[in-house]
Amino acid sequence: MATIEQRLERLERSQSRYRFATIALLCLMVAGVSMGQTKGVENIVCRTLSIVNSETGQTAVMLGIAEDGGGAVITYSRTGGAVVALRSVPGGGGGMSTFSPEGKLLVALTGTIDGDGMVSTYSPTGKELVELGATLEGEGMVKTYSPTGKHLVALGRMEDGGGAVTTWSPEGKPRVALVGTENGGGMVTTFSPDGKELVALSETLNGGGTVTTFSPDGKEQVVLSETVNGGAVEVYNKTGEGIVTLKADDYGNGEVGAWNRKGEGRVIDSQ
Repeated sequence: MATIEQRLERLERSQSRYRFATIALLCLMVAGVSMGQTKGVENIVCRTLSIVNSETGQTAVMLGIAEDGGGAVITYSRTGGAVVALRSVPGGGGGMSTFSPEGKLLVALTGTIDGDGMVSTYSPTGKELVELGATLEGEGMVKTYSPTGKHLVALGRMEDGGGAVTTWSPEGKPRVALVGTENGGGMVTTFSPDGKELVALSETLNGGGTVTTFSPDGKEQVVLSETVNGGAVEVYNKTGEGIVTLKADDYGNGEVGAWNRKGEGRVIDSQ
């Protein structure tokens, strides 16, 4: 099962490719604008078509073909800045971008060849703030970023139909993750400041609940769970070996087991 981070990363890679191609094409057309203005007349060239404002001489609309054969349309403001860019690529993908009066990217919409879609918004300084994505498999995702570009919150739909929410610290480390599991239950995981699992709450296969705590190096320390006979507690040492169990046995009596690191020990019940 792919995680929400993995699904978002796939969409982000696609978005980056189209964003780069749009910016590259924009640079190409800016060069075309300069050439058109130098001639001072309407022009049709092999790679671009410029529509010029007859009053100001500024290019208002430009149509062009990129190196990969995709087509594009860019509209400009009266001051000559790009306002909207639409771009298609061979195979069916495409995108649209809007820009601020200073030429900064504000919103980017992308449709990939695989059928995925994404909308990204940006700050006035060019930092990505929000991503909304949808995949051909029916998954939806939302991701927000801090002003410094770090992940803050991600909401997504997993391949098995469950939902997931992940939050991050200002430093980009995961803090809390909520996930819907395949058997219809849920899971909550908390993390340490350095991104290690600390506590996990989840549902067992028989419908009961489980709480697991972890050491700083990721090893299980204590597990509290519900079994068919009742409750159970498992304790582990720092190297991960089970050393104590407390649980209800098949007859409803209490049972305690204790072992050393070599697995030697015994079980005591209340019969």
